[in-house]
Amino acid sequence: MNCNILEKAPCSVGIFIDRKVLHGSVSVLKSQTLYLVAVLYMGGNDDGETLAYGARMAEHPQVNLTVIRFLQFGCDSARERKLDNDVTDEFKRKNAHNNRIKYREEVLRDGEGVAAVIRELGNIFNLMMVGRHHKADSRLLSGLNEWNECPELGIVGDMLASPDLK
Repeated sequence: MNCNILEKAPCSVGIFIDRKVLHGSVSVLKSQTLYLVAVLYMGGNDDGETLAYGARMAEHPQVNLTVIRFLQFGCDSARERKLDNDVTDEFKRKNAHNNRIKYREEVLRDGEGVAAVIRELGNIFNLMMVGRHHKADSRLLSGLNEWNECPELGIVGDMLASPDLK
């Protein structure tokens, strides 16, 4: 079903994976609970769009948003880094007034580091969002695609959907 929707949808699609974190069907709009949302930003168009969705969610007073930007240790494409810097700088500028938005960077060497950070985050946030497409040759994702069971979710989305994520 995911594949059919992703192939035919004329717009962006979000796939919600219920990990029973919220313990029932509680409406954010009616609740007094504070929801912790994370955007995992590795760069590229999909993650840029995810960042925009996160910013819209953070307009709600019951939502705290944390943006975690994953950066590759060492050299990478200066042009791509500049584009991603422009996107994140614009995000920070537009949302500087919102004290419920936090931004942090994780400098990592490889997929093992990414997996470790994501495992750490799994128990902190009610919702984690990530884009689907990332550079296939990225050292940040090296080794992670070998365990990919649902490629339609992307490498990181598949990791987030995994029952092994604790």
